[in-house]
Amino acid sequence: MELAETDPLAASTAKYLKHHIEEESHHDEWLLDDLVTLGMDRATILQGNPSANIARLVGAQYCWIRHAHPAALFGYLAVIEGNPPLAEHLDEIQSRTGYPPDAFRCLRLHAADDIEHLNELRSTITDLPLSHSDAALISTSAFATLQGLMSIFDGLIAKELAVR
Repeated sequence: MELAETDPLAASTAKYLKHHIEEESHHDEWLLDDLVTLGMDRATILQGNPSANIARLVGAQYCWIRHAHPAALFGYLAVIEGNPPLAEHLDEIQSRTGYPPDAFRCLRLHAADDIEHLNELRSTITDLPLSHSDAALISTSAFATLQGLMSIFDGLIAKELAVR
């Protein structure tokens, strides 16, 4: 918040985050509940360490937010909020896997809400007072997020194939 007092970009970032903090709260709990529905043990999940791929994804964001500019988070958000799951895709995944509907609660909530969030996020990013360097940072964050997500999914696929 100190940076927001002298930096218009930081002020815009803080305003956006303050507005959205409540609606983004508890997503971790929703996802945890879905994993428990799939038969995973809540305590085991909470006691485990994040994978290297997750640590790289989150760690990169932390680094840029802390050491470059908090607006870097907009790149991450553009990717995460910018690609909401479609209900018909979730139906197909559920059908193919045979998992119960309750295993998809978190994803279904995002399928319903993220289109509106994406439109607001795009409008916010468009209106940000970005320098060339700021825009490059947000773009770098977005591309790193895409790479991070691909690594996470590649790791999950490799793990599933190893189990078979």
